[in-house]
Amino acid sequence: MISCIQNSACVFTGRAGRSRLTASHGLIMFLKNNAPGLNRMRALQWGSILFLYVLLPLMPLFLFLQAADPDITLFIRISRTAGIYGFVWYALQFVVTARNRIIERFVAQDRRIVLHMLTAVGVLLVVVVHTGFGNEKYASKLQAGLGGTADTIFLWATLFSGLFFSNYFIRFLPVLKPYRDKIAGFLRLTHERCLLLHYVMPVGMAVLISHIVFLPGQGLILFKTCMVMIGCSALSVFLYHKLIVSHKVRRCPWTVDAVIHESDSVVTVCLNPPPGRNFKHLAGQFCYIRPLDGHIPPESHPFTISSGPDEKQVCVSVKSSGDFTGRIKDITPGSRVSMDGPYGKFSYALVSPDRHLVFIAGGIGITPMLSMLRDLCMKDPKRKVILIWGARNETDLICLKEIQAIGKQMEQFVFEPVLSREPCWEGQKGRINRMLMTEIFNRNGMGMAPSDLMSFDFFICGPAQMTADMLQLLKQMKVSRDAIHTERFEF
Repeated sequence: MISCIQNSACVFTGRAGRSRLTASHGLIMFLKNNAPGLNRMRALQWGSILFLYVLLPLMPLFLFLQAADPDITLFIRISRTAGIYGFVWYALQFVVTARNRIIERFVAQDRRIVLHMLTAVGVLLVVVVHTGFGNEKYASKLQAGLGGTADTIFLWATLFSGLFFSNYFIRFLPVLKPYRDKIAGFLRLTHERCLLLHYVMPVGMAVLISHIVFLPGQGLILFKTCMVMIGCSALSVFLYHKLIVSHKVRRCPWTVDAVIHESDSVVTVCLNPPPGRNFKHLAGQFCYIRPLDGHIPPESHPFTISSGPDEKQVCVSVKSSGDFTGRIKDITPGSRVSMDGPYGKFSYALVSPDRHLVFIAGGIGITPMLSMLRDLCMKDPKRKVILIWGARNETDLICLKEIQAIGKQMEQFVFEPVLSREPCWEGQKGRINRMLMTEIFNRNGMGMAPSDLMSFDFFICGPAQMTADMLQLLKQMKVSRDAIHTERFEF
């Protein structure tokens, strides 16, 4: 995103350019100085987002207002302003979701996916304003028809994606979930089919660009040029990601070396890189894997790398929880897959080495913790690390013997598995809560006062509800938001 800011800054000249740059810098400094708990990087992240979503549309808006007919009403000006913001936000959807490592350095992809979904709601709202305050006499039939077509495409694609492609919004309307599941089953909506329907969005963008081109009015050449450049640049990012990057990773396939059945529902797939490929990743990062040999659907899905960074093979541990993951167990040694990665900022390697670590995992959310533990055991065996792992049954505790062996090699390692559905379990039972964490900390000679927790960084990975509960708990415990790191694997 920083590169986007720098590139955008190049087009600003004169007093207007300096004022916009000053405004962007002011937003960043305001966040840094006034938002409690935000460090410099977080302030830079949110300042960049505000620049793109609030200030970037001001450039075409300024060009439009300069050249617009002075006789147009206030309502038409409001309509056009909403339309410009909606167009730019729509275009940014393709940039935000692209797998771009430059952007990834500043905002992790799981955060950008949430931003992507929330932006869709924002676009819907400004489209309502744009159409509600508009007036057909200012548009030709062709231009109005193109706008209506683009609005229809976006509306139905957004509603469909919100219902069937993600659980993010359905959580707020749980009464709809049974009906959603029945419709999805009747239509046989797999992940890949939903994704293909989601790809109608670029068509809507192309129609919207045509809508801008046919906008009537004298002296709007600069405005139209600016808008078309924004739209075409966004589509170029999408096409580069979907065509060129996809082609590159398929040309250099990885080979499945082994498939290890960790439990009834979890398998670990070990992959050998293509000849000459030196794959580097941080412990805790993830990658996108797509089977290439046909007996498993060629869908691209993200999986956390559970192996350590210094291991020759790359391993991913996958739990059967859907159509695609349920078939991963059928993959065989010798099969070919494409891999795109690494991605993610969920890694202890990105925090200060003098910080203590608390890993809180739920179910298969242990996978990034496994990668970090394997790396820590080799590179920093004296680091104070607490692993609290919530699961249902003892059989869900994959790699249990390895974790126990790591505990013998790391002097200050504390491992606390917590089972919720194992009545004969002799260890911790129930769910991870404040009482349980207090007991664990006290038993190991550590306090739970805010001053005691200041030296810890917390890493949380698990189901959405567990993650939300842990965030709320740590907030109550006065843990700084900068010391809390989360990884989403469901949306």
